[in-house]
Amino acid sequence: MRSIPFFQQHGPFLNPTPAGHIQGFNFLTRPMFWNVPMVMMERWDADTAAALVQRLRIEQSGGPPFFLMSILEAAQRGGHDISSLKLFGLGGAAVTPEHVHLAARHGITSGRSYGSTEHSTVSTFRCDDPLEIRATTDGRLLPGTAVRIVDEEDREVPCGEEGEILLQGPEQFVGYLDPKHDAESFTADGWFRSGDIGRLDTQGYLTITDRKKDLIIRGGENISSMEVEGILMRHPAVLEATVVAMPDAKYGEKVCACVIAKPGSSITLEEVVAHFATAGCAKQKTPEKLVILSELPRTPSGKVRKAELRATLKTSHSS
Repeated sequence: MRSIPFFQQHGPFLNPTPAGHIQGFNFLTRPMFWNVPMVMMERWDADTAAALVQRLRIEQSGGPPFFLMSILEAAQRGGHDISSLKLFGLGGAAVTPEHVHLAARHGITSGRSYGSTEHSTVSTFRCDDPLEIRATTDGRLLPGTAVRIVDEEDREVPCGEEGEILLQGPEQFVGYLDPKHDAESFTADGWFRSGDIGRLDTQGYLTITDRKKDLIIRGGENISSMEVEGILMRHPAVLEATVVAMPDAKYGEKVCACVIAKPGSSITLEEVVAHFATAGCAKQKTPEKLVILSELPRTPSGKVRKAELRATLKTSHSS
């Protein structure tokens, strides 16, 4: 009998995410369903989490990679024994193979899960999946969940090829309050457009490869690129601006601003940070990297090719 996805039917569970967040809500309901002891944190604090794991012999938890990395750092810094922690599900932010391998080196079974606020869990790993499968895919679909991988004309692509992920399943929301958003987000026959790009292999493993939706996920928090771009465009030295996700080992992603300065003007990252502080913007939305460009890559219709910018950042990040 295969182990149940991303969960064990025994051992105390640490819920590090507020219940108002979809991830926190999932973590709240599943231990209750399996009658597993659960400890809830009001807000994330790595030192507190490490102390709780040691004192209560917590065996399982989950969250974005930042939670995993910071609890390991806190345990080492504070001398906490967290050897009881044997399972940590990763999701809510960009997860790299290195995160799963890091957990394995500390005796923790880990893996990737995929979902969103609109469809909370689509796929997840199983504890008995091979390490490389857990590190490089987003697991298999949950029971009752269906996926279609389609091209830009909504035609299904062959197995193993990339396309937009369309979804149906029992954890999917009913719809948005504004009917206009429903019209944009569902196909005529009722499939939800995830806005994510991925592929489904012959063994049934789903892998997310890119994001069509214009969101940056930093430490599990969604950041609207459009909001950040709007603030950037209010800077007197900025002619054009676009914002993309920059890979980050600790937070998963960070905000990178790609800017064209007005003729005769210049701008620095320090000036951008000061501008966002003056605007009263939340700290996590403030760009942490600034790239000055002479032009932005665009499609024939004039749209910025953000996938091209993200690919460039990934290449420079890994080199």
